[in-house]
Amino acid sequence: MSNSNTKAKINVFGAKPKQALLVPEIPIAVRNNCQSGQWVIGDTDYGSKVSMTILKFSKFFGNLGQTTNTLWGQLWFVAESGELPQGVLMVTYIKSRSLNDFNRLIASVQANGVEPATGIFIPEFVKHSGQKPDENGVVKPINYYSLKWRWQERTDWSIIHQAAA
Repeated sequence: MSNSNTKAKINVFGAKPKQALLVPEIPIAVRNNCQSGQWVIGDTDYGSKVSMTILKFSKFFGNLGQTTNTLWGQLWFVAESGELPQGVLMVTYIKSRSLNDFNRLIASVQANGVEPATGIFIPEFVKHSGQKPDENGVVKPINYYSLKWRWQERTDWSIIHQAAA
């Protein structure tokens, strides 16, 4: 007979080792909501501010959600600050202005002889106004957000060490 006051050991999902990044089997999909200017996981807003370490970047042409035939950038990252979960690998997608500004930043950092992944990326939501036809074809004013990217040199290398482990 077991003692019900003793902590039982069970391992179903596993736990994040100390001093390591959590890499879930299904990555946490973070949406940069261009309508609200917020980072979103599922139906939960996580604010507009984040700094991140990008661990992988790739691009593809295709469809995501209601956006079709578009060039996308896929970013695998770990949040360094902000309201998003930290110490966990996440993925997000960028397009259009956000992707163009990201590419501008990457090229400017590389031009200085630096590998951009060694630094910290700081995306900021910037509001824009435009026009778009509604379901009846009537052109209406709209507001939307894109990401303006900044980069800074890293002073704390712990995330990079954890990613390399």
